[in-house]
Amino acid sequence: DAETLTQNYGGVSVGKFVKEGTTIIFSGCNAGAEPGGLNLMKEFGRIFFGSKSGTLRANTCPVLAMGEATSCKPVEFRYPDMKKYTAEDLVREQHGMKVPEGTGK
Repeated sequence: DAETLTQNYGGVSVGKFVKEGTTIIFSGCNAGAEPGGLNLMKEFGRIFFGSKSGTLRANTCPVLAMGEATSCKPVEFRYPDMKKYTAEDLVREQHGMKVPEGTGK
């Protein structure tokens, strides 16, 4: 959880070794689920991106086999602002379409 990461790696950042705009994918169960998913992703972002920006993608429900068979859609957080995006939001954004209100919570 985020508290454990902060306790063990509070002052650590490997951002200087990570390329700007990198995406980190968490394919395990519930990594992005609330409560706690946003804080966990934010802490991973701080450790891995440092002062750079990047994307953290995580499942919000159980995964049946190695990140593939899942009953829900993953969520993406953009670090450092930690706005939340669904897969549909990202497709809209890539095609220059407006992302619906409520995204970015």
